Amino acid sequence: MKKLYVLFEYEFDYIKRYVLLLAMISFFLQLFFISRGQGEAQDFVPYETMFIESGAMVVAVLTLILMCGICVRSFNNNFNESKSIYTLMALPQKRSKLLFSKILAWLVGFALIIANQVITGIVGYKMFAPVFNQYIYRERMIEAIITEPMTNGLLLSFVRSDFYRILMPLSLEGFLSSLIICLSIVFGMYYVLVLSKNNQVNHLVGFTVVLIHLIGIINVLRYRIQMPTEFGVAKYQNLYHYNLFFIVIIGFYIIRSVSLINKTTIT
Repeated sequence: MKKLYVLFEYEFDYIKRYVLLLAMISFFLQLFFISRGQGEAQDFVPYETMFIESGAMVVAVLTLILMCGICVRSFNNNFNESKSIYTLMALPQKRSKLLFSKILAWLVGFALIIANQVITGIVGYKMFAPVFNQYIYRERMIEAIITEPMTNGLLLSFVRSDFYRILMPLSLEGFLSSLIICLSIVFGMYYVLVLSKNNQVNHLVGFTVVLIHLIGIINVLRYRIQMPTEFGVAKYQNLYHYNLFFIVIIGFYIIRSVSLINKTTIT
């Protein structure tokens, strides 16, 4: 465990500055867009709608994509820049620790980005919460107009928002689904990168599994944001079945990645 922790520290030390910089830029950019999307009290717009229409959600999605880019850069750094992978592979230790230390560092990075996104949503609501006019009548005449935010508006916006419902699910089934999808994406990225460094194995099987994996993720996300079918209502799908499927895929990625790392043909 001590060797694994040392390797994790080494891997995370490289990506942490990029992750923190990305999180900070994403935080302020989203607040900027949310502030521009704030409407007048007489034109009440729910916060989740304001979040989408202002462009803040585009920034949030791009942040997650850029986090994947940081992971790719971290992997390539070991081979192209620092060449540290060759030193690490020569050490008297299980090469599987190289996989798990990097995966752990990437997962911590994703956890920081997700936490930053939740904080951004909360701060954005507190600073730019949509308000509406409440009219006080007296003898059929408007006596006063009170501008106030909606009660429980933040919770309701998180529940109604497709984006936040995936990022921060409120049910056990949804939480496990989001967690396992995140794990499968991270392990999948590592497998594809290791596969790309090995020129002496058949890539067809590996990329076929990755394609099936991507189709599964798209299908689950499509269901979870309740996209309507041709009948207008999304049919129920058991997410636990998909979770089991993704766990099998993760197992394939781990076994194949360790196998490829143990080979001396990685260049």
